[in-house]
Amino acid sequence: MPPADLSRHGRALAAGLVLLGSLAAGCGSNPGTATPAAPATADASCRAQWAALANSIASHTPDTREHTHPSALAERWNTVAAGVDYYVTSATTKDCGDTLDNQRVSIDALIDFGNGLQAYDMEYQEEQLVGPAQAYLDGSLPHPSKGKAVSKQAVLLALQTLAGQAATASADLDPGWREANSVDLADHDAVEQTLSDLDLLGAHSTAYQQCRAATAVIQKAISQLIG
Repeated sequence: MPPADLSRHGRALAAGLVLLGSLAAGCGSNPGTATPAAPATADASCRAQWAALANSIASHTPDTREHTHPSALAERWNTVAAGVDYYVTSATTKDCGDTLDNQRVSIDALIDFGNGLQAYDMEYQEEQLVGPAQAYLDGSLPHPSKGKAVSKQAVLLALQTLAGQAATASADLDPGWREANSVDLADHDAVEQTLSDLDLLGAHSTAYQQCRAATAVIQKAISQLIG
């Protein structure tokens, strides 16, 4: 074979080896698709954690409640739910970790704050007490180990007071409820001021005072029944 033919043959052979090497390197892997798979999976995992958080607060959002009362803090929970829902569909890995942990801490603080407000919320008190009070009225008078049993008539009047005055009591405390929906829960002094303002408003509300007296009657009756 002439030298020129050998040269051409060598170049062709080298080119073929290069091509085979390229094919072998690509076999079993696809850099164009495999690399993004890990981040996509991590993002999905992060969104699943936000979805779990959304499910855990579902009972606090106003649209899931049969009755919404002032201490439910509907405005605050609407804002929280909207923020969590955003991350459910849009979160990436950077939105878990500290961001998710901080949101959980904020939610726990809001739950505790709302629970502490229930004593001021006469609509909530009525909702919670009407069932046990009715059971007291429907049953036999208890025989407490000490003290005189609360009469059924007193319990009935207390229920009527709550039914007639609870909404008015909430309206009388409305400035305090609006404050509760906006106060910075990280500011201890501001939170204490909100509670103080609710106390002051309640002290000047006849409906609130009547409802508080009514709840005390019902709670005493229930405690005797349980005892």
